[in-house]
Amino acid sequence: MLSGVVRCQTMVIMMKVLGCGDKSGGCQATMMVLDDNGGDKGWVAMVVEGASWWRRLAIVSVGLMVKASAATPKLNTEEVKALKEIGNKLGKKDWNFGVDPCSGKGNWNVSDSRKGFESSVICDCSFNQNSSCHVVSISLKAQNLSGTLSPEFSKLHHLKLLDLSRNIITGSIPQQWATMRLVEISFMGNKLSGPFPKVLTNITTLRNL
Repeated sequence: MLSGVVRCQTMVIMMKVLGCGDKSGGCQATMMVLDDNGGDKGWVAMVVEGASWWRRLAIVSVGLMVKASAATPKLNTEEVKALKEIGNKLGKKDWNFGVDPCSGKGNWNVSDSRKGFESSVICDCSFNQNSSCHVVSISLKAQNLSGTLSPEFSKLHHLKLLDLSRNIITGSIPQQWATMRLVEISFMGNKLSGPFPKVLTNITTLRNL
């Protein structure tokens, strides 16, 4: 029996060759496709016959590797849920969750020629060997948002920049934000209330406010 493991960007392909005789014969082979967390994606079974069975088997395994590596990385599921709650709290109603927020499609990164207007969600898709994305920047400037700040922002663990300036957001900054790793944040022009939020002093990574 021969066996091997090939790790791709999004999958692990485990190959087992069973019951092979010499090169002039044939063999039975199975390939197991796993995800990066070890989840079983199923077995691919085949029978390869003829003098070049090992070449054919190599071609099949390469084909699976190409398919795996070509998969488009997507935003972490928990962060998609967080964005939905954030949108509901802020009153951001035009985010289209029918497409992946990190795909560059839909209205997740809209340019506006008017000065001071911006609506963008920027991701870093280099995680887990380019197979997973995380939100690193959110800019919703002059979007006429009249809601409140969601505790769910704290679930965007890789968020570095948050700009919500020139809206009419009310309320205060949630205590859950103390765990965030923000580097830049702006609430200029909103209607937040209360004393200076002590929670911001717990964000040790913060450089610009």
